[in-house]
Amino acid sequence: FPSHDIAPLSARCEKESPEILMYPNPNHGIFSVHFPDYNNDVIILNSSGQTIYKQFVSSNQSQFNIEEVPAGIYHLMSHSISGNKSVNFRKD
Repeated sequence: FPSHDIAPLSARCEKESPEILMYPNPNHGIFSVHFPDYNNDVIILNSSGQTIYKQFVSSNQSQFNIEEVPAGIYHLMSHSISGNKSVNFRKD
């Protein structure tokens, strides 16, 4: 039999991009968020889909204060160079 050089197979593993980390959740309107990237356009929507908060965050972490809005379920969306990320949270 002829001799063949066999190269080892290598698998390229793509890492999932990290998601938004928010704490505490649930909260009373003051919470911290860690983003996977810097320079995030952040929007918070209420359960009716209305924008209740909008801000540009240049760092990869920030603290938010939405104490003035009623208790309920909210949706935080972030847009950065790596794409869109989102998280739901509850304000008590």
